[in-house]
This record gives sequence, structure tokens and C-alpha cells, in this order.
Amino acid sequence: MAGLSRNFLIKQKAFPDDPPPSYDSTFMNYMGSGMGSMGGNTYYPGFANDDGNYYNITMDRAGSTTIEYKNGTNTQITDGVWNGKWNASEVNDGAGNSGNYFTGMYMDTTDNLLYTVVQNTSPSTDQYALASVNKAGTATLIGGSWRSYQAGDSGANTGINASWVMPLRRTGGDGSGNFEMINWYTPSNYYRGIKYTFNVSTGAMTEADVMPAGSVNLDIWYGATLGPTSNNIILGVYDAANSQDSDYMRGWLMNTSTGAHTHRYTTLANGISGGGMSTIFLGTSSVKATYWRGKVILGNTTDNHAAYEETDLFNYIDQMADFYGLL
Repeated sequence: MAGLSRNFLIKQKAFPDDPPPSYDSTFMNYMGSGMGSMGGNTYYPGFANDDGNYYNITMDRAGSTTIEYKNGTNTQITDGVWNGKWNASEVNDGAGNSGNYFTGMYMDTTDNLLYTVVQNTSPSTDQYALASVNKAGTATLIGGSWRSYQAGDSGANTGINASWVMPLRRTGGDGSGNFEMINWYTPSNYYRGIKYTFNVSTGAMTEADVMPAGSVNLDIWYGATLGPTSNNIILGVYDAANSQDSDYMRGWLMNTSTGAHTHRYTTLANGISGGGMSTIFLGTSSVKATYWRGKVILGNTTDNHAAYEETDLFNYIDQMADFYGLL
């Protein structure tokens, strides 16, 4: 019989649709007027119990050493630690041990508190602590103590703008649960990442590896952005391969249960053919995420911030993981 041919129809999965941003007025009042730069000073809505409208929190992301509180006329609040800005060095245990950098922050609407993780690089082994501050400028080092972490992971200034630090997240959402933060500068476990969990009442800190023991990595997973989802997927949006959204954005996806992951520079969205979240994929640097008043604020460079529901973002991340065969 003459040569036979077989045709295979391969069904291509579609890249997931963008999750919808939030149009909550809490955030929209800031989106249109500019929120600063995710690589410099970023402006966030103030406390839920502000004394007026349009109050804002200004985070010096570049230096990661100061946080400022301003009223609706952009005048600095001078109550308590807000006088002259709240400095990481003002977080101290009363025994001469003070902070150097703000590593994470979380604005809680229910508690009317801005929670932060502060790093102390002065000891031979670096330390973290959970702290909080209210609109009156009353700051608290929760538990009153610093918590040392692995000696082998010391030496990196993990300010909030470090591309290997993931956002501070509350396990039960706004007003509920403890806090957790993932750091990928972890040579002590071959860069498998460590999740630090902080007790909201005592400040006690525990550590857990993020990736399974068999996953050995030669370098940091830069650009870690969000997750893990309920399916244990983490998204990292690293940088643009070209400028703005004229070409494509690249990053990675990881399954923390299996250790499976994409290439570090996987194309996540193509600005020409479509696909991907415009807020994430517009810009020329790694994406930053901040949990703020019940939403997740995402931004890349200067003028493309937006607020999202965590559920929508995590569904989107899981769908991307399925697209790339990690689920």
C-alpha cells in the first residue's frame, strides 16, 4: 500500500483572560492622579479611619527606610512617629537594637493598622521583626523582640524593593490570621526560598522551605511577584525584553508542591498579539505587589498601577500554570 500519512490536530490552549481590576473609589481616587513609581516613592491610600479625604501613605521603595503620612492637602502628618517620617531605625526593642529597612508592609482596614516587617542588619546574623503603626503615630514592635534567621542567608539588604522579596500577606485576608512573607535570597537551602510566618499577637517567627527538598537552584528566583495560590503556584514577573508593551514581558511560574517550573525567562505576554494583564506587563522592570486595604495593588515603573481582588489574581495565575503545563 502506498505510504500512509496521519494528520494530528493539536488543540492549543488559550492564554487566560485578564482579571478585572477593582474600581473601588478608595483606589480610583489615586489611580488617575498618579501613584508615583514602584521603583521610587509610591503613594497609597491612607488609613480607613483617616480624619479626612485623600490622605496618603508614601513609601520610599528605593531606599526602603522611611514611610510618610500626609493629609488631603499633601501636608505631612506630624503626630507621633509620623513627625519627620517614620524611619526603620525607630523600630527598636529598647535595648539599642534598631531596624535598618522596611522589608514588607500591609495596610489592614479592619485593624486600622499599617503592619510592616523590618530588617535589622546590625547583628552578625540578620533579624526580622513584625511592627505596626496607626494614624496617631503610635508604633509597636510586636512581641518586643527581633527574630534571627538563618546565618547563611544574612548579608543581603532585603528592603521592600528587593526583587527577591515577595509581598507581606495576611493568611486569612484583611483583619484575620498571621502574616507571611517569602524571601528567595536563601543560599542556606540552595535558593529554594523560605517562607517567614509572623504571629500577629506575639511577633514570633517560624521558617519553612518553599520548594521541595529535591529542588536545587543555583541562583535566586528574581522578580517573585505573587502566590502561592491554593494550587501552590507562584508567579514571577521579571522584566520587559523590550520597552513598554511593544514587545513582550518575561518571567516564570513555579509549582511549589512538585518543584516544577518554567524557564526563568518565559514569555508571559506579547504586547502585539495580546494576552496578559496590562498593569503587570506594561513597563520595563519587575512587577511589585502590595496588599492594601483588602486589595492587591500591582505596578511596574511609574504610571500603571491598579488594584485587584486576590481571588481573581490567583485564579489567573493558576490558569497560566495550566497553560504552561504545571498543573
